[in-house]
Amino acid sequence: MDVKIGLFIGAFVILFVIYCLFLLMRSIFKSNPLDYFKILELEADFKNKRFDKLSENGETILVQAVKLGAESLAFDIIKSGKVDVTKQATDGTSALFYAVVCKNIKLVKALLKAGEQVDPKKCGAFGSPLLWASRAGSIEVINLFLEKGADINRQTTKAKYNALMGACFTLKETAISHLLSMNADKKLKNREKQTALDVYKKSGGKNNKIIEQLS
Repeated sequence: MDVKIGLFIGAFVILFVIYCLFLLMRSIFKSNPLDYFKILELEADFKNKRFDKLSENGETILVQAVKLGAESLAFDIIKSGKVDVTKQATDGTSALFYAVVCKNIKLVKALLKAGEQVDPKKCGAFGSPLLWASRAGSIEVINLFLEKGADINRQTTKAKYNALMGACFTLKETAISHLLSMNADKKLKNREKQTALDVYKKSGGKNNKIIEQLS
């Protein structure tokens, strides 16, 4: 009986040590430690000129690099000109999508300079780049896209969501106020016949100042 208890305690201690090491690695790499090995693999693909290699989800090495936060590698891939910066994965995401979501203004600018469009004719399932920036609440990226000619009131094809609704959905109140100050149309309705105010309230928004601005 004592032997079984000892083995149980020993196994618990080993698992605890492994967990602590996992947390330590995560704090060092600022992400999932497994991502570090994925980045190493991407770097090897880039050095070996496997530019056309895609992930199971159809992501280019550039999309994967940006998604994993490998900024330096992403810049190298962009500068090489060997990977289509506009190519989307099968789920509609792209390098620009992840750069916007991560609020990486430097990568966003580099991608636009390399040929990405700020307001493409056809958008993926996630809508326009401005909608992504609004959902993320990134004022800097929002301003960049508007300066580059993005349509502030553009709505997605199916759900009919626009930038203002995106900010309302994620309760990014600073972005909501900013978009309104840039003349976003608060009266537009989505497929569910909801205005931006309706979206804000449905998402749990209770800031009276924002409610007043959206009314």
